[in-house]
Amino acid sequence: MIPYSYTKFGYSSASVKKGKASKKGKPVPGGQSNLFEEAYSVKVKVQNTGKVAGHATPQLYITLPDGSGEPPSVMRGFDKVYLKPGQSKQITFSIRLKDLSIWDEKTSSWTVPRGTITAFVGENSRDKAVKVTLKEG
Repeated sequence: MIPYSYTKFGYSSASVKKGKASKKGKPVPGGQSNLFEEAYSVKVKVQNTGKVAGHATPQLYITLPDGSGEPPSVMRGFDKVYLKPGQSKQITFSIRLKDLSIWDEKTSSWTVPRGTITAFVGENSRDKAVKVTLKEG
């Protein structure tokens, strides 16, 4: 694999905080208004563990429950941060209710599937450096 940077980065100290997304929303273009409210925020520490300065691009992926009909993981956010050797920074990702939802043909609406939903942050979809549980099944 071709590296994206001439340095290395470490990911740690992941935490999750429940947002204030409403249970119900008013109909708006694209779905109900609550779909666009923050359901969770995920914080992660990114540190330059290499010997030269460089840009890290942490990526947030969501894993929906088995049987939801969705891919194993879907990217729901990314950031780009410049770090000097040894420097670290806390990155916060906001996860909207829509980021956790799938289209339910029976009810003709967006719904959060039953089951455990997790999030992980890393350099790419195969790098699950830090993982947090958003919703227990």
